[in-house]
Amino acid sequence: MIPALFVTHEESLADGGGGQQVCSREYFEALQLGGFDLTCVRFGTDRRFLTRVRRKLYPRPYHDHFDPVLLDRIIEAARINSPEFVFLNLNDLIPLGRALRRNLTQNIKLVLLSHGLASVDEVHAVRIAESDNGLRGAHRNWNNVGAMLQLEAVELSAFDHVFCLAPFEAEICRWLGAKSVSAVPRSVVPTILDWKPSGNRLGFIGTMSHPPNEEGFWLFLREFESLANGVVRIRLISRSEEVCKAAASKYPFVDYLGAIEDESRLREEVSTWNAFIHPLFCYAMGCSTKVSVVLAWGIPLLTTPAGIRGYEFMNHKLTTVATPKEMALKALDLLDRTNAEAARKEVIGILASAPSLEEIGAEMIRALGRQPINSVPITDSKIALVNG
Repeated sequence: MIPALFVTHEESLADGGGGQQVCSREYFEALQLGGFDLTCVRFGTDRRFLTRVRRKLYPRPYHDHFDPVLLDRIIEAARINSPEFVFLNLNDLIPLGRALRRNLTQNIKLVLLSHGLASVDEVHAVRIAESDNGLRGAHRNWNNVGAMLQLEAVELSAFDHVFCLAPFEAEICRWLGAKSVSAVPRSVVPTILDWKPSGNRLGFIGTMSHPPNEEGFWLFLREFESLANGVVRIRLISRSEEVCKAAASKYPFVDYLGAIEDESRLREEVSTWNAFIHPLFCYAMGCSTKVSVVLAWGIPLLTTPAGIRGYEFMNHKLTTVATPKEMALKALDLLDRTNAEAARKEVIGILASAPSLEEIGAEMIRALGRQPINSVPITDSKIALVNG
């Protein structure tokens, strides 16, 4: 086993949670399966009074997310544990790149486990704020985008390797100066639903306050409005009350169900949907972890190339649509039971070709120039890492 530090927020490896927790656990487990003996260095959010005031008044990615003593804690943990690798989990830690490289011995490799670059989302957030496809953000402006790009370009070059959640973002990291980059696909573990579609329900689960999600849903609803016949229902499950209530008020075919925390209730509700709708029409940061949940459920999934970013399958490909109008028409088609069953068959076929965490771990350790402890051969891998 290769000794390594895994620097992560104290809540990132907790059970449940959202996409950040899902991807953190996948990174952690894949690295363990690949052959790393991980020692966690956990940190909390900086809760000093002045820092909290700044975050409230001037929220900015890469600023005020961790206590300044974290740098010293990592350096001390490296001195005590003598790791061969230090993994930084989450993009919040990108600002530590150069400082850690200066203070760690050269034989220690510094690796970023990226969940997405802040600049990627901020570009869309500013663009959407200037349109009528989302709520306007008080602090959204192009100056922030430039500042984020500057910080990313300066810090990414300090890392010996960067792992990303999607190939397009690996290319952006390379453009910004990262020396070596890989895109790591998602793993999908089947938890098949007892699917019993009602014939008139389509649905969505997710954070609607995320600008790309909100924009995509408004675009879809506008196109679908002329097709809805008074019977079809769009079911929304989300904690984003403001956006979802506005959608339900504007479109009579939208049902906002709130957040369903109980797993059995959630599965029962989703099992009645003819399809899960994921209308994302821009390449947001990271990946959509909700996609892995829907694929695991084995129900029809209607999304876009941007919605399926970061997922790699061998011998199978999910049918996607490119525009809001195409999605609205396809959604209407999926209300037909025969069409929905064909879409479900496609999803079930994909499940068998998704990479396992063992395979992902094997490819991650190979990308770092080492051999995995398991016996997954390169030629049999379902993964296509994008290496630089």
